[in-house]
This record gives sequence, structure tokens and C-alpha cells, in this order.
Amino acid sequence: MGAGCPGRPPFLCPPIAGGLAEQNARFTRTGSTVAIRRGETERQAILNVHMSTTTAAVGTQMNAPSITITPVRVADLLAEGERMPVYVHVIDHPDARVLVDTGMTELHPAVADLDPRLRPLSRQDFDLAGIDIVVNTHLHFDHCGGNHLFAGRPIYVQRRELDDARSKDGYTIREWVGAPGVRSVPVDGELELLPGLRLVPAPGHTRGIQVVVVGSGGRPVVVGGDVAVWFGELDEPHTEGQLRVRALDPELVWLAHEHEPWRPRTV
Repeated sequence: MGAGCPGRPPFLCPPIAGGLAEQNARFTRTGSTVAIRRGETERQAILNVHMSTTTAAVGTQMNAPSITITPVRVADLLAEGERMPVYVHVIDHPDARVLVDTGMTELHPAVADLDPRLRPLSRQDFDLAGIDIVVNTHLHFDHCGGNHLFAGRPIYVQRRELDDARSKDGYTIREWVGAPGVRSVPVDGELELLPGLRLVPAPGHTRGIQVVVVGSGGRPVVVGGDVAVWFGELDEPHTEGQLRVRALDPELVWLAHEHEPWRPRTV
């Protein structure tokens, strides 16, 4: 059990401060707790999020524009003999198409013990050229390995996360963070990326992790990356980031390693 959070597996204890070897060990020791649904068929569900804001379009008012969030499975990692999915998320906003995290596109010796099985976006029926903006929730290897596919386009990441990825040995696969043509845009704190779509720091899994909050007015939807690795972390939040997400009273939260979104328990 992890020091500092008695009774919880090390991989679920914030923050992940060790190098890749420690991250991999945490995957291995706790894979059975990551609520993988055996036999569940893969799907790319589309969720319509209706915003209460209005936007101007050619001099007219367009009420309640629709935003869709689509999970795309890009890899599987081995965790205690079971496969753990890796998802990225596409947000179709009236003003831009946003990709949250980029998965992996190649194997690397540093993570060979996780036996990655890859489904890179570049090998799927996926319109790479149609992505306008990329957001990295954080810069662990399974979230930034496809950044190079979007060379020249802005990739928004918290400055603290970018600094840690560039300076800490073993934090990630550094050449994936700084791949040729990658244009990282450092963010300091909260940022309204587009109307009804904002970036919110959610420290815990890493110091610089951020989530994407979708919607304004009413209950939002959150694209959370690894703010929680499994549902239980949001059912009983512990980290600053998990508590911050729960304080938003979200309708649901998409996570990188779960097939379905987390929803608050109903009494």
C-alpha cells in the first residue's frame, strides 16, 4: 500500500512522482482495480451537450449550439494480466474540433512491460487534418505519444506539467513531448479555450494535470484524462483535482482508462 494514503494501492496515490519504472509498477500492482468490463464491445459513443450560452453567427443569434464528445480507443495496456484501455476524446465545438490527449503511435522499451497494443489515430478512420486544437491533460507517455501527428497546431498544456516533463528524468518519454514540429502552448491556471469550454487545473495524478470542462450553465461534462484512473476515485475523492471535479457537480466525467463515463451515484 502506498505511504501517505493507507489502504489504497500505490498507483492511485497522488502524486505520481517517480519515473517511468515506478509508473509502470503502479499499473502492474493495481490493474485488477481498474474496473475493466470484460467482454464489453468497443464503441465510440457520442454525447450531445447542450449549452445555455448563445453565439453570434453572421449577425444572427444561434441558441444552444450543440457540442459532441466522442471517445476513441487508441491503445490497451497490460495490468496484472488484464487489458486496460486507453482513450482519447474528440470535442466537436461549433468553433473548432478539439482533441484531448493523443495516445501512442509507437512502442518504446521504457514501457515494454506494459505490453502496449496500439491503435494509433493515424491508422484509424480518423481525420487528423480536421483537428484544430489539441489539449494534453498531462504528459505521461500514453497521453502525449501522438502529439507529433499534429505538428504546427497548438497543443495546450499546463506550464507546470510541461516544465516537469522537460526537467524530470524518467517522468515521461521526453522525445515524444518535444517531437519535431510540436507546438506546446503553456497555460497558467484556468483558461477559457472556447465559449463553453475551459481548461481547469486538477492536481493529484501529476502536479500539472488539467481537465476540460464542457458547458456553461447547468451541470457540465468533464473530460478528465487521469484525474481519476477508476470510478472509485471519484466516488470517494481524495486529491485536490478530484475534489475540484466533484465540486463542479458534473453530469458525467469521461476518463482515459474507462470504457464508459463516470456518473454521480443516485440516492
